[in-house]
Amino acid sequence: AEKHARTAQELELKFELTERDLQQLRAHPFPPELTIGPAATRVLRSIYFDTDDDRLRAAGISLRVRRVSGKWIQTVKRGTRLKGGISNPLESEAVVAGPQPDLSVIHDPAMHQQINSTVGQAPLVPIFETSVRRTTQRLESPGRGTIELALDNGEILCPRGPQRIVEAELELISGAPGFLLDMGERLLADIPLVLSQTSKAERGYRHARGIDPPLTPQKGEKPAVSAKYTIESAFEKISGAAVDKVLSNWRVVLESDDPEGPHQLRVGLRRLRSALRAFRPTIDGPSLRRIAADARDLARRVGELRDADVMINDICQAAPVAETDDADRAMLLCHLDVHRNRIREEVRAELQQSRWSTLQIELALLTKAARWREEGTGAKKLKKRVTKHGPIALNKAWRGARKYGRRIDALAIEERHAMRKALKTLRYSVEFFMPLYSGKASEKFLKRLKALQDIFGYLNDLAVAERLKALCAEEGRAEQGPSRRHAVDQVLTWHASRADEAWRDAQKRWKNLERTSPFWQ
Repeated sequence: AEKHARTAQELELKFELTERDLQQLRAHPFPPELTIGPAATRVLRSIYFDTDDDRLRAAGISLRVRRVSGKWIQTVKRGTRLKGGISNPLESEAVVAGPQPDLSVIHDPAMHQQINSTVGQAPLVPIFETSVRRTTQRLESPGRGTIELALDNGEILCPRGPQRIVEAELELISGAPGFLLDMGERLLADIPLVLSQTSKAERGYRHARGIDPPLTPQKGEKPAVSAKYTIESAFEKISGAAVDKVLSNWRVVLESDDPEGPHQLRVGLRRLRSALRAFRPTIDGPSLRRIAADARDLARRVGELRDADVMINDICQAAPVAETDDADRAMLLCHLDVHRNRIREEVRAELQQSRWSTLQIELALLTKAARWREEGTGAKKLKKRVTKHGPIALNKAWRGARKYGRRIDALAIEERHAMRKALKTLRYSVEFFMPLYSGKASEKFLKRLKALQDIFGYLNDLAVAERLKALCAEEGRAEQGPSRRHAVDQVLTWHASRADEAWRDAQKRWKNLERTSPFWQ
């Protein structure tokens, strides 16, 4: 063993690259104010160990032994899950005698105890290896800190065959997390980013074990805050959950045709905007305003794909069709599917534009490198209990909905749309702060609010359906036009017969909600 060993909390920004991206990043000029260290290139051979039944992986622990400069370095990482490209594990390193792990040299008591209790008497065996050509450079800004840029090009090796790895990491060596955020934006803003959702260790396990989990839309966690939370910690919890939802479903939209992907991405963006709005003015600033504006613009773009899905799944396929009209409906659905595929490719191309790289980096580091703490938010206000802020946010959202609800019998179409958005904001605010309140009153309020919001959602889908006529007049062969128009008329007629009833139901349910005492007052 070795006298010198260390335990530290890492903060890394990780993203996946293509070979072309790697070359572009290598050629990227560094900001002139940085002191640039020499580039060092090494081939790193790493062997990952676990029990036969993967107990360490199940506990969120990775254990590897790596050959570095003639020595074998054992590294244990606890808390290895990547969230939106951010790696923030507790890491313990020590020199070992050879390419086998030695748990006795783990000098952090808590980590040593956890690994021993996890492994028990089971032998540790090699699961897979990685062989990576890594180029690193230290980037230092006097007075601010140091980061390390690492570019990896290599393979995961196991009996199932190799799998390519092309990645980059920005690790904060010293300084505040805000420095990592600034440098990430400066270095990567003009490169299309794909933030890593899985670590090398997890990718290695999946490849070695033949695990190929489907890329599924993520509904995300419902953040549960309590009365013990400060305003600051509650904001981090609530906004962090929204960010996780956004970044995970960003990847789903890029790689999957599942219609739930764009829906959940748009919901995540809306929840994020609602969280930013709910904590104003206590937490505010130019950076958060910019994130909110970008999230709004992106949600509109993704909404085009969501609308294309709605037209097929919730409008056309929901309406019954007579057997004699099957051919017309099939022709309409085929036309709409062509339209949806075109929109999907446009949205995917948009998501991969470098203009969104900055947003992804800002989201990934939103709670770690909080610029908003430096933009006028008072420290004393942040440390107040969230119970002081919850009623303020809920009252603000409630007023926004009542502004339209009081005139619900006379709302114009545009105002109904505005009320739908206000109800959505109210719902998210209720979900954010409801855990602060006990009893069934909050559950009753939320249940009635959800039912009302569902009706407004259907009415909004009908507004989307009105675009069918214009859409089906585009890019079609002349002889197909009458058949498509007939199918569209059938669909719209069926939904129109339900629209008036739905609106009457919405008016009734609003009045029921208004009679329900706000549980936070």
